Amino acid sequence: MDNVLVKLQNQFNDAHRLEFNGNYIRNQSEGDQTYRGYTDGQSEDSTEQYQIGIKHIWDMHAPIADTLTWQLDWLSKEENGVTTRVKGTNNQRKDYIYEDEGYQFDMQFDKFLTIGNTEHYIVYGASYHDKDIKNINKEFNSTGTDKEIFYIPSANEMRYGFFLQDEITVGNFIITPGIRFDAFDTDQVMPAITQAVIQITNTINFPTRPLPVV
Repeated sequence: MDNVLVKLQNQFNDAHRLEFNGNYIRNQSEGDQTYRGYTDGQSEDSTEQYQIGIKHIWDMHAPIADTLTWQLDWLSKEENGVTTRVKGTNNQRKDYIYEDEGYQFDMQFDKFLTIGNTEHYIVYGASYHDKDIKNINKEFNSTGTDKEIFYIPSANEMRYGFFLQDEITVGNFIITPGIRFDAFDTDQVMPAITQAVIQITNTINFPTRPLPVV
Protein backbone atom coordinates (compact mmCIF):
# COMPACT_ATOMS: atom_id res chain seq x y z
CA MET A 1 0.00 0.00 0.00
CA ASP A 2 1.31 3.43 -0.99
CA ASN A 3 -0.07 6.63 0.48
CA VAL A 4 1.13 10.19 -0.17
CA LEU A 5 -0.44 13.24 1.51
CA VAL A 6 0.62 16.81 0.76
CA LYS A 7 -0.65 20.01 2.42
CA LEU A 8 0.34 23.62 1.86
CA GLN A 9 -1.16 26.36 4.04
CA ASN A 10 -0.92 30.12 3.88
CA GLN A 11 -2.30 32.51 6.50
CA PHE A 12 -2.89 35.64 4.42
CA ASN A 13 -4.08 37.70 7.38
CA ASP A 14 -6.00 37.32 10.63
CA ALA A 15 -9.24 36.58 8.77
CA HIS A 16 -8.23 34.36 5.84
CA ARG A 17 -6.36 31.06 5.61
CA LEU A 18 -5.93 29.11 2.39
CA GLU A 19 -4.92 25.47 2.11
CA PHE A 20 -3.94 23.34 -0.87
CA ASN A 21 -3.97 19.60 -0.36
CA GLY A 22 -3.46 16.44 -2.38
CA ASN A 23 -3.70 12.74 -1.63
CA TYR A 24 -2.62 9.63 -3.53
CA ILE A 25 -3.46 6.07 -2.45
CA ARG A 26 -2.47 2.85 -4.19
CA ASN A 27 -3.42 -0.66 -3.06
CA GLN A 28 -2.34 -3.88 -4.73
CA SER A 29 -2.96 -7.52 -3.83
CA GLU A 30 -2.74 -10.92 -5.49
CA GLY A 31 -3.47 -14.51 -4.56
CA ASP A 32 -4.73 -17.95 -5.49
CA GLN A 33 -8.42 -18.45 -6.18
CA THR A 34 -10.70 -21.47 -6.46
CA TYR A 35 -13.46 -21.62 -9.09
CA ARG A 36 -15.78 -24.55 -9.69
CA GLY A 37 -14.91 -26.26 -12.95
CA TYR A 38 -11.65 -24.30 -13.37
CA THR A 39 -8.02 -24.83 -12.38
CA ASP A 40 -5.03 -22.55 -11.79
CA GLY A 41 -7.13 -19.64 -10.55
CA GLN A 42 -5.19 -16.44 -9.87
CA SER A 43 -6.28 -12.91 -9.02
CA GLU A 44 -4.51 -9.55 -9.06
CA ASP A 45 -6.34 -6.45 -7.80
CA SER A 46 -5.17 -2.85 -7.85
CA THR A 47 -6.75 0.44 -6.79
CA GLU A 48 -5.55 4.00 -7.36
CA GLN A 49 -7.18 7.09 -5.85
CA TYR A 50 -6.35 10.75 -6.40
CA GLN A 51 -7.59 13.85 -4.60
CA ILE A 52 -6.59 17.47 -5.20
CA GLY A 53 -8.34 20.22 -3.27
CA ILE A 54 -8.40 23.79 -2.11
CA LYS A 55 -9.75 24.88 1.28
CA HIS A 56 -10.57 28.38 2.53
CA ILE A 57 -11.25 29.34 6.15
CA TRP A 58 -12.69 32.81 6.68
CA ASP A 59 -13.10 34.24 10.18
CA MET A 60 -15.83 36.59 9.09
CA HIS A 61 -17.35 37.51 12.50
CA ALA A 62 -20.60 38.52 10.83
CA PRO A 63 -24.20 38.28 12.10
CA ILE A 64 -24.82 35.15 9.98
CA ALA A 65 -21.64 33.32 11.04
CA ASP A 66 -18.38 33.59 12.93
CA THR A 67 -16.51 31.31 10.50
CA LEU A 68 -17.04 30.11 6.94
CA THR A 69 -15.16 27.04 5.73
CA TRP A 70 -15.44 25.77 2.16
CA GLN A 71 -13.51 23.15 0.22
CA LEU A 72 -13.45 22.12 -3.44
CA ASP A 73 -11.96 18.74 -4.40
CA TRP A 74 -11.25 16.89 -7.61
CA LEU A 75 -11.53 13.13 -7.05
CA SER A 76 -10.56 10.18 -9.20
CA LYS A 77 -10.61 6.44 -8.60
CA GLU A 78 -9.50 3.49 -10.73
CA GLU A 79 -10.00 -0.18 -9.85
CA ASN A 80 -8.74 -3.10 -11.89
CA GLY A 81 -9.38 -6.71 -10.92
CA VAL A 82 -7.68 -9.33 -13.09
CA THR A 83 -8.63 -13.02 -12.89
CA THR A 84 -6.91 -15.82 -14.78
CA ARG A 85 -8.08 -19.44 -14.84
CA VAL A 86 -8.03 -22.56 -17.00
CA LYS A 87 -10.87 -24.81 -18.15
CA GLY A 88 -9.83 -27.63 -20.45
CA THR A 89 -7.81 -26.09 -23.27
CA ASN A 90 -9.15 -22.59 -22.66
CA ASN A 91 -6.95 -20.10 -20.83
CA GLN A 92 -9.27 -17.35 -19.66
CA ARG A 93 -8.53 -13.87 -18.42
CA LYS A 94 -11.15 -11.51 -16.97
CA ASP A 95 -10.55 -7.79 -16.48
CA TYR A 96 -12.90 -5.91 -14.18
CA ILE A 97 -12.40 -2.18 -14.77
CA TYR A 98 -14.11 0.49 -12.66
CA GLU A 99 -13.46 4.24 -12.94
CA ASP A 100 -15.06 7.32 -11.46
CA GLU A 101 -14.04 10.95 -11.70
CA GLY A 102 -15.66 14.15 -10.51
CA TYR A 103 -15.61 16.97 -8.01
CA GLN A 104 -17.03 17.70 -4.58
CA PHE A 105 -17.87 20.99 -2.89
CA ASP A 106 -18.53 21.42 0.85
CA MET A 107 -19.46 24.59 2.71
CA GLN A 108 -20.00 25.07 6.44
CA PHE A 109 -20.93 28.08 8.60
CA ASP A 110 -20.24 28.17 12.35
CA LYS A 111 -21.94 30.57 14.76
CA PHE A 112 -21.74 30.87 18.56
CA LEU A 113 -24.26 32.97 20.43
CA THR A 114 -25.87 33.31 23.84
CA ILE A 115 -29.60 33.69 24.38
CA GLY A 116 -30.61 34.21 28.00
CA ASN A 117 -29.08 31.39 30.05
CA THR A 118 -28.43 29.15 27.03
CA GLU A 119 -25.42 28.92 24.77
CA HIS A 120 -25.85 27.94 21.14
CA TYR A 121 -23.20 26.58 18.80
CA ILE A 122 -24.91 26.53 15.40
CA VAL A 123 -23.46 24.72 12.38
CA TYR A 124 -25.13 24.78 8.96
CA GLY A 125 -24.09 24.33 5.37
CA ALA A 126 -24.38 22.39 2.14
CA SER A 127 -22.55 19.83 0.01
CA TYR A 128 -22.51 18.97 -3.70
CA HIS A 129 -20.90 15.98 -5.42
CA ASP A 130 -20.86 15.20 -9.15
CA LYS A 131 -19.00 12.32 -10.80
CA ASP A 132 -18.93 10.14 -13.92
CA ILE A 133 -18.86 6.37 -13.44
CA LYS A 134 -17.58 3.75 -15.90
CA ASN A 135 -17.68 -0.01 -15.43
CA ILE A 136 -16.46 -2.45 -18.09
CA ASN A 137 -15.79 -6.17 -17.78
CA LYS A 138 -13.66 -7.80 -20.48
CA GLU A 139 -13.22 -11.54 -21.00
CA PHE A 140 -10.39 -12.97 -23.10
CA ASN A 141 -10.35 -16.63 -24.14
CA SER A 142 -7.60 -18.61 -25.88
CA THR A 143 -10.30 -20.82 -27.44
CA GLY A 144 -13.64 -19.25 -28.24
CA THR A 145 -14.67 -15.61 -28.59
CA ASP A 146 -13.73 -12.71 -26.40
CA LYS A 147 -16.49 -10.79 -24.62
CA GLU A 148 -17.16 -7.30 -23.31
CA ILE A 149 -19.79 -7.29 -20.56
CA PHE A 150 -21.54 -4.30 -18.97
CA TYR A 151 -22.92 -5.47 -15.62
CA ILE A 152 -23.56 -1.85 -14.61
CA PRO A 153 -24.00 0.84 -17.31
CA SER A 154 -21.89 3.98 -17.26
CA ALA A 155 -23.60 6.80 -15.43
CA ASN A 156 -23.38 10.34 -14.12
CA GLU A 157 -24.16 10.65 -10.42
CA MET A 158 -25.10 13.89 -8.68
CA ARG A 159 -25.58 14.24 -4.92
CA TYR A 160 -26.42 17.31 -2.85
CA GLY A 161 -27.46 18.01 0.70
CA PHE A 162 -28.19 20.64 3.34
CA PHE A 163 -27.78 20.42 7.10
CA LEU A 164 -28.42 22.42 10.27
CA GLN A 165 -27.33 21.58 13.81
CA ASP A 166 -27.62 23.49 17.09
CA GLU A 167 -25.61 22.42 20.11
CA ILE A 168 -27.51 23.94 23.06
CA THR A 169 -25.88 24.18 26.48
CA VAL A 170 -28.15 24.76 29.48
CA GLY A 171 -26.30 24.51 32.77
CA ASN A 172 -24.76 21.03 32.87
CA PHE A 173 -26.95 19.70 30.06
CA ILE A 174 -26.18 19.66 26.33
CA ILE A 175 -28.91 19.12 23.74
CA THR A 176 -28.01 18.78 20.06
CA PRO A 177 -30.98 18.85 17.68
CA GLY A 178 -30.25 18.77 13.97
CA ILE A 179 -31.74 18.21 10.57
CA ARG A 180 -30.24 17.08 7.24
CA PHE A 181 -31.62 16.74 3.73
CA ASP A 182 -29.86 14.63 1.06
CA ALA A 183 -30.82 13.86 -2.52
CA PHE A 184 -29.17 12.19 -5.48
CA ASP A 185 -29.81 11.71 -9.18
CA THR A 186 -28.22 9.15 -11.51
CA ASP A 187 -28.34 9.36 -15.32
CA GLN A 188 -27.35 6.08 -16.95
CA VAL A 189 -25.42 6.05 -20.22
CA MET A 190 -26.16 2.82 -22.09
CA PRO A 191 -23.50 1.26 -24.36
CA ALA A 192 -23.97 1.92 -28.07
CA ILE A 193 -24.91 -1.66 -28.87
CA THR A 194 -27.66 -1.61 -26.23
CA GLN A 195 -29.04 1.61 -27.68
CA ALA A 196 -29.01 0.07 -31.16
CA VAL A 197 -30.91 -3.00 -30.00
CA ILE A 198 -33.56 -0.80 -28.37
CA GLN A 199 -33.86 1.33 -31.49
CA ILE A 200 -34.30 -1.73 -33.75
CA THR A 201 -36.84 -3.26 -31.38
CA ASN A 202 -38.89 -0.07 -31.41
CA THR A 203 -39.08 -0.11 -35.23
CA ILE A 204 -40.40 -3.67 -35.55
CA ASN A 205 -44.15 -3.89 -36.15
CA PHE A 206 -45.60 -7.29 -35.39
CA PRO A 207 -48.67 -8.29 -37.52
CA THR A 208 -51.89 -8.75 -35.63
CA ARG A 209 -54.35 -11.56 -36.33
CA PRO A 210 -58.04 -11.59 -35.53
CA LEU A 211 -59.09 -13.88 -32.73
CA PRO A 212 -60.65 -17.13 -33.89
CA VAL A 213 -64.42 -17.35 -33.59
CA VAL A 214 -65.44 -20.12 -31.20
